[in-house]
Amino acid sequence: MRHTEKESSVFAGISSEEKLRIMECLDGKEKEYPCGSVIRRQVTKDRIAFVSRGSIEISELRLDGIRNLLGIIEKDMLILPDFSWVKANTAQEISVRSTDEGCSLIFFDLNKATGWCEKCCRAHKRFARNLLTCLANRNNYLTERIELLSQRKTRDKLIAYLGMESRKQHTKDLVLPLTMKALADYLCVDRTAMLREMKKLREEGLIEGMSGHIRLKGKPFSNLCAPKK
Repeated sequence: MRHTEKESSVFAGISSEEKLRIMECLDGKEKEYPCGSVIRRQVTKDRIAFVSRGSIEISELRLDGIRNLLGIIEKDMLILPDFSWVKANTAQEISVRSTDEGCSLIFFDLNKATGWCEKCCRAHKRFARNLLTCLANRNNYLTERIELLSQRKTRDKLIAYLGMESRKQHTKDLVLPLTMKALADYLCVDRTAMLREMKKLREEGLIEGMSGHIRLKGKPFSNLCAPKK
């Protein structure tokens, strides 16, 4: 694990010594995945994992050759390592890979994590509470995803996405985590049409900048947080 990065919230309030004991108690194992690595499926369904660093990108290659970005599993989200929940009858290929920054996953025994600790230690109970937070993070993400995809127009999807990123980053000066191509895939829109809408938003004075750095301005974003000073 990279110690320069903030510890995963699943270990919030847990000391380094307690973390080692929990990892041993739950048969926990951490694995690093470099940029673009395939996240291979695990053989047992009694294992579960959470993202301790970076993020995972799930995409589908449709039968017509179009690739869609189905979702992104971010840090502090729980996942099922076998990815049995990823189903797409129209896809000829489902790809589960680490994003450009790479990622780390911590796998552990589901039965031990959800069962009662024989030692009834404080750290284990705190860990179980933190797991609920990771689960809530995943549910919040899915709710946002539904909200985005329910928007009918490309412009509305863009505005909704930028607003979500502003709330997440606590600023109107955004550093977008996705490339323009990946963003178009994520919003399920045509890239050319999306860039055209972004140009219109700039011309209307609602945003400044392009590509990776965007500053939000104007009425659609007036209720969001103030920019950091």
